[in-house]
Parts: sequence; C-alpha cells; structure tokens
Amino acid sequence: MFYLRQIEEGDAKIIFEWQSNPITRQYFFDPTIPSYDEHHTWVRDRVTHHFNTTFIIIDEEEASGIVRLDTYDNKNNSYIISILIDPVKYRKGLAEKALMEICEKYKTSELYARVKIKNLPSRQLFKKCGFINVESDLYLKK
Repeated sequence: MFYLRQIEEGDAKIIFEWQSNPITRQYFFDPTIPSYDEHHTWVRDRVTHHFNTTFIIIDEEEASGIVRLDTYDNKNNSYIISILIDPVKYRKGLAEKALMEICEKYKTSELYARVKIKNLPSRQLFKKCGFINVESDLYLKK
C-alpha cells in the first residue's frame, strides 16, 4: 500500500540517514550535511509550522522517502517541490507516485521544482509528470 502522511518529529533519524547518504547528497544544491541537531531543529520546524509542508512517503508500510513543499517566491498558493527517496528504494516508481499524488492534491496551486542539471532521473521524472523546463534548473507544472 502506498500513501503520504504528514511528517512527525520521530521521522528525524531516518530522514537524516537518507539525506546524509553521499549518493543522495550529490543532488542537493547545498552539499553540506547538517549536524544532527540542526537537522532535528529543521524537522521540528516542519512539524509545527504549516506554511511549508513535508510528507513521508509510505510504501508497503515502510517509510521510503519525503516530499517537501516550500512556499515559493513569497507567493500564496505557490510551492517548490523537493523529493527525497531512500537510496535503497530507487527505481521503484515511488517518486513518480508521490509526485502525481502531490500534483492532484495541490492541483489549484502553482508548483515548481528546482533540479540540478546533472540529476537526469529527476529531470525526466518532472517532465513525465507534466512539468516544463522554464529555466536551466527550474520546472513548472502545467
């Protein structure tokens, strides 16, 4: 069974493991790995401040990644999406399922994604899900 649920403070450890993985980190715009305390503060802020939303991707009853929506360009109803999948679960279609669910849930919103030029799998994913490339590393859902 696949679904998205709101992030909880107890998710901090597993998210930290995923985002500290060198395979995953190579696709971050900021390559610096935060300390665990910095990360835990970030998770706590995501749980308590609802202007930015983070979902845990659950697949077969197991946490498998996150989808993050941050207010974009200080506009209401405009978000930038980030997706992070557990590296051991790459190539299982989880990012696509999560992105399609987010696009449906936020269909009246303006959705953007910033993707590093070298991140070909993510660039293909966003294009496949109906995003168009509007700048070198920026995609917009049409």
